[in-house]
Amino acid sequence: MNSPIIMIITDGGILNLNARKPSINLWPAVIKYSKPLAFLRLKTMYIFTLKIYNDFDGMELSNELYAMSGWVEFKGFNTYNLESDIYLDEGDDFYIYLYLETGGQPYDRTSEVPVLLGGDQKTLVESNADPEESYYKEDGTWFDFFQLR
Repeated sequence: MNSPIIMIITDGGILNLNARKPSINLWPAVIKYSKPLAFLRLKTMYIFTLKIYNDFDGMELSNELYAMSGWVEFKGFNTYNLESDIYLDEGDDFYIYLYLETGGQPYDRTSEVPVLLGGDQKTLVESNADPEESYYKEDGTWFDFFQLR
């Protein structure tokens, strides 16, 4: 089985919860896309929508290639296989859209965290992102996660 494409992966720092904000991630194109899609959810009982788009102009997603939705009862890491392969032109990026009806999608931020529970020392755990890689939508406008501090 292929390794899944992860929508939001936490590699350190403090997890923050995205309150009912859709998000998208940019991925470099391959000729055939057939990997599972996965995301992390820290709340229970929710409806999700996952879509794959071919284009994003910074304001709108267009040319939908795939869509699925479903109901999940438990929190945790969820993986979904595509029902069919998606064929793309080499070098043509694509965008994976995720919407969680009740919010609660975690995202990672650079933060100072305790070294030991109950201890006074803290260490800086840096999160890493590049511009124009991941976005969230608020009040009808897409914002770059890179700018979120």
